Amino acid sequence: MDAGEERSLSRDYYLTLAAWCALIAGSFSWYYWQENKGVADTVAKEARAILDRDNAYRHWLVEQGGVYVRPTEKLPGDPYLAHPQRDVVTKDGLRLTLLNPAFVLREVQLRQADPKRGRSRVVSLTPLNPDNAADAWESRELDHLAGGFDRFEIVQTAEGEELRALRPFFASPPCLSCHAAFRDNQLAGAITTRVPLAPYRETSRKALGAVALGHGVIWIAGVAGIGLSHRRRRQHAADQRAWTRSVESMNAELEQRVAMRTEELTRALRELESFSYSVSHDLRAPLRALNGYARLLDESLGGRLDDEQRNMLERIARNAEKMGQLIDDILEYARAGREPLKRSAVDLDALAREIAREQAEHYPAARIEIAPLPPVQGDAVMLRQVFANLVANALKFSARREQPLVEVGGHVENGFVHCFVRDNGAGFDMAYADKLFNLFQRLHREAEFPGTGVGLAIVKRIVERHGGSIRVEAAPDAGATFRFSLPR
Repeated sequence: MDAGEERSLSRDYYLTLAAWCALIAGSFSWYYWQENKGVADTVAKEARAILDRDNAYRHWLVEQGGVYVRPTEKLPGDPYLAHPQRDVVTKDGLRLTLLNPAFVLREVQLRQADPKRGRSRVVSLTPLNPDNAADAWESRELDHLAGGFDRFEIVQTAEGEELRALRPFFASPPCLSCHAAFRDNQLAGAITTRVPLAPYRETSRKALGAVALGHGVIWIAGVAGIGLSHRRRRQHAADQRAWTRSVESMNAELEQRVAMRTEELTRALRELESFSYSVSHDLRAPLRALNGYARLLDESLGGRLDDEQRNMLERIARNAEKMGQLIDDILEYARAGREPLKRSAVDLDALAREIAREQAEHYPAARIEIAPLPPVQGDAVMLRQVFANLVANALKFSARREQPLVEVGGHVENGFVHCFVRDNGAGFDMAYADKLFNLFQRLHREAEFPGTGVGLAIVKRIVERHGGSIRVEAAPDAGATFRFSLPR
């Protein structure tokens, strides 16, 4: 592994690890904040419940104007109450004493006090009972209670954190008989409560411990997964490098083989060119001599030869000419595949009309119709041979018709020039169409239509070298249509 790839993998690993740790820390921080907020909300709800309970009880007591009870040794009466009917005797002789609403509420609060859940009491601005006097925090907060809203605050005391809450109450007509200093609906005092946070914090710590444990397990699992993924990435990178080296080795070997095959092909082409030269030079001379001697014999011995001997000499001359034509076609086929293309703008319309004029001299009875042909980029010499071979074939195979007709045309579509050469000649069975463009393939007897069977093979090679294609449509005794396409 190179240094750059190693640094990239390490950077990705540490970035992923840092992101995972940040995600876990963020999640736990959110839980921690929610849990702390939940403690404050829970304590506030508890304090509000205490205030609601005591306030409802106080209102009921005020509506009743106090409560009469039988005095006991433990509770002889309310020593701070000044009321004309504080002590009364019933008709049955039962002695009763009147308890002030604030006094009753305080007694109830003392008996309901639960240090773990909170303690409440009544405080007054002008207390009859000294125990109802406000402490420093309550005095400060009472100054802000004129609007009638509750006050909540978490404070730190010697006993620990606790929530302190105050709810104001106001003087009503039943209160004025005992509290002459107050006016109706004047702030008279408040109900206060103190709720310790320690029990709730303990519950919260247990919950946070479980959350921390869960987050820790998830964090460890994530770190393990990231480490495993990093290891697999390193292994994949190593496998990729090994595969790349293998491909490079195979490519080098393939290039070497290609170079060897290219050299072999080059050597074979040189040998083929040498063979072509030998064919064109060494075979042509004997054929010309053979043809010449046959004609000399015919001229010198013409009167002394019988018909059979003269026929033999004619067959020698004719076959020598045919062999020479076949050699020419083979060389032309090889040249069509070997010669480099010399591309230029080719006017197919002018080219086709020139070929038609040349061929018309050999077939004066034939009618050649040429529709306008578009221009194309290609090798002018080779494309001329394509049209020459196709038009010559069309004229040859339609020559026996009463009215021979050859049509040439084309159009442009999808970036290609599509051309056709159609005749109304002998045609052929399409079952043999796949053989038509092979070298030396003929679908008619030579006695009917002479030829070497090389022309269409040359046409196919030239068209394909230009990046095009060729096909044929025909039917017996219904003519043939050759269609070829060239990139424009």
